[in-house]
Amino acid sequence: MEADRLLTVEEAAEVLRVSKDWIYRRQRWKTLPFTVVLSERKILFSLKGILKYLEEKQHAGTGIS
Repeated sequence: MEADRLLTVEEAAEVLRVSKDWIYRRQRWKTLPFTVVLSERKILFSLKGILKYLEEKQHAGTGIS
């Protein structure tokens, strides 16, 4: 089983092709299932989770919103 890679907000935004602000807003709304909260100031994002999220959005026929 391949290990997951945890991404910074900058890296996650690049993979998702969104702004860092988009990520921070949705993280506050708790709508990103791939968020890993280590502390109030340290938030990372699961690469495997992001890829799964994108695949589900693609199969659902919806874009990222």
